[in-house]
Amino acid sequence: VNTSSRMESNSEKNKIHLSDAAADLLIEQAPGVKLNCRGIIPIKGKGDMKTYWLESFQTDSHADSAPVHIDMKQDAMFAR
Repeated sequence: VNTSSRMESNSEKNKIHLSDAAADLLIEQAPGVKLNCRGIIPIKGKGDMKTYWLESFQTDSHADSAPVHIDMKQDAMFAR
């Protein structure tokens, strides 16, 4: 929960900010998502971290595709 709190406090309005670990998990579960590397930034209590912006949830070009489901219980990082 601490990392997600830090991502939120270092984010910008209406943007989703992801840690490197969260980005890896998201790409694994929804390979078509679009991420934009924000770069390495200092995170209080964590040190320098490589982070990403989530740019798009769309996983393919089909408008009728099913929504992406992320299984947050799969990873211990989200199971707290």
